[in-house]
Amino acid sequence: MDSRFYDSKANFKCYHNQGDSHIVFAVPVFGYGRPQMVMDVLKGKDGNMLTVVQNIKTGEVVKENPENWRERDNGRFREIYSPSANDSYRFDIWLAEKIGSEKVKVYRTKQIK
Repeated sequence: MDSRFYDSKANFKCYHNQGDSHIVFAVPVFGYGRPQMVMDVLKGKDGNMLTVVQNIKTGEVVKENPENWRERDNGRFREIYSPSANDSYRFDIWLAEKIGSEKVKVYRTKQIK
């Protein structure tokens, strides 16, 4: 059990703040949203949760403990974060599932301005 992902009442949370510029996220087994329960988190070779560290400013995502990732886990990483390893890819797909791809385009256009 990774205690970083539990609050003081032992409730699961999908993230852990790591300083002012990085957040550690648990990797979901399915979908593009954040895992809501521990059973929704991908497990590595050693049976522990697979996690990524995201740079808040750039969106860049890197694997935590990459030696614990199997080939299928690496495939899931590429599926979620794209070959460019950026959270904006995951977020855009998740948002499109919620509000539609046209609204995501409008959202991104407004961000650029």
